Amino acid sequence: MVELSSHLSVSLWDGIIPSKEHAQFWIHTTNKYRFIDQGSNLRGKDFNLTMHWHVMPKTGKMFADKIVLSGFRLPEAYR
Repeated sequence: MVELSSHLSVSLWDGIIPSKEHAQFWIHTTNKYRFIDQGSNLRGKDFNLTMHWHVMPKTGKMFADKIVLSGFRLPEAYR
């Protein structure tokens, strides 16, 4: 999930990882959902990339966590 401000977030990718052996995430993955700046208000803006996950064990309590990566900036111009 990309958090563009405290009020706006966008899901760019999601997936189910069936086991720890399959728990690999490549940052250069293709977006699953289209990201559109409808009003061109996001050009040149800083943003954080926040990855959320939920772990659902076969037995026991489900838990969630996240990691926030900062220092990203959207381009000044789009193609």
